[in-house]
Order: sequence, then structure tokens, then C-alpha cells
Amino acid sequence: MIVICKTGTKKLVKGNRYNALSIWNDGTTSGSLEGKLRIEGIGSYSIRNFTDIDGKPIPKIKIVTPFVPINRINFEELKVGDILVCKTDRFSIFAKDCKYQIEELIVKEREYTNYTGQKAKYQIKKVRFVGINRPIKYNSWYFRKLEDAERRNISLDSILTGKEPDIIKDKVKKIDLVENKDLVLMSILSKSIIDPNRHYLSIIEWAYQKLNNYGVELSDYDKLLEMPLKEILKKIEK
Repeated sequence: MIVICKTGTKKLVKGNRYNALSIWNDGTTSGSLEGKLRIEGIGSYSIRNFTDIDGKPIPKIKIVTPFVPINRINFEELKVGDILVCKTDRFSIFAKDCKYQIEELIVKEREYTNYTGQKAKYQIKKVRFVGINRPIKYNSWYFRKLEDAERRNISLDSILTGKEPDIIKDKVKKIDLVENKDLVLMSILSKSIIDPNRHYLSIIEWAYQKLNNYGVELSDYDKLLEMPLKEILKKIEK
């Protein structure tokens, strides 16, 4: 349901429309959820701070969007040749939403002494991807398998055009894979501007040396340095 914010907050803008995924306003919900609604991608708020699209109070209704469980893929389910999609920005060599193909699955055993003094073993499970020499410890929160629609598109492209899937097969700077490179560069630079620990380094030097995991180099800022602030803001607002 589309709702309109009455009073602005840190995350909400007065007068803006928002998509309420769930609404608890019919008097049947026990606990603190009654009288609340959940805004997609933001959080839960009081019904009193919203109206419907006609400016009227939120009706006495209950809408609950079912919880969709996260589809995690265990290491044991993987096989060489699988295509995985990166789900996180925390890596310096992998870009979020990019596809990578498994080249090797590595399992190593390590022995340790537990708190009772007995010997025990544990396994270290790693994945090596095509074009990336360094294997990484596998974490099911950071990668996902292709969705059905993605698999169908890859299959159709292969049959109809002979096109290979857009898999990252070479070590590429992460900054060159993001959708809005200028936005990322300015985001890193903004953190550097307010960082009190910059010492003697310039804003840009601190930005690319200490605050990024995108493989940013000093030369990546050359183009932005030649542009007026007005033009930079236009580029990153798109």
C-alpha cells in the first residue's frame, strides 16, 4: 500500500510517498506491532505519521507481507563450473551483483586442541574462481546461485546468439565494475574529508590508501579533479 509521510524524520521526507509492505492497524495484533507499518527498505513507524494517497488516515486494516527466507547455498552443494553472484561490497576483488565461475573447491583439515586437552579437527572450505588466483574462504551469506530467470536468459543467449554469460574472468579493479563509478569515488572522498585521523596525507591520498576496498588508485580521481563541483554533483545524482 502506498502511504504519504506527514512529518519528516532522519530517514523519511515529509510529503513523500512510501511503499508500506505491512500494516498492523485493525486491533488484532498483540504487542508493540499494533498501530505500526513497515516501510520497504527503511523500517517500522507509527501509523499516526502517515496518510493514504488521498490524505486520509490509514484505514483499520491488517496487511502482512510474508517473510521470504534467504536462500543460502552450503559449500557441499557447490560444484566446479557453478556460476555464483556476489552479494556484498566488502571484498576488494569481487564486485556486488557480478557473476563469477567456480574453478576449484578446496577443503583442508586442521587439527587443534580443545579446552579439554583432546585433539580435534576442523575443515577450512575455500573457493577459487576463474581468473582470480587467490582462493577465498566460502561464506554462504556472500554469494548466491543464479535465479531461474538468470539461468534462462543465459541459456537463451547461448542458443540464439552464441553469447557467453557475462562472467568476470579476469582480475579487474572493483571500481571499474560498479554502476556509478563517480558516486563511489565521491563517497570515499567524503569519508576522507571528515576523518580526523588523516595526519599529513591529503584528502585524496587518505581516501584511496585507507578508506576504500574498490581498488581505487590516485589516477581514478584525475577526471573529477578537473570538473567544477556543480558538474560533479550532477553526475552523482543521476
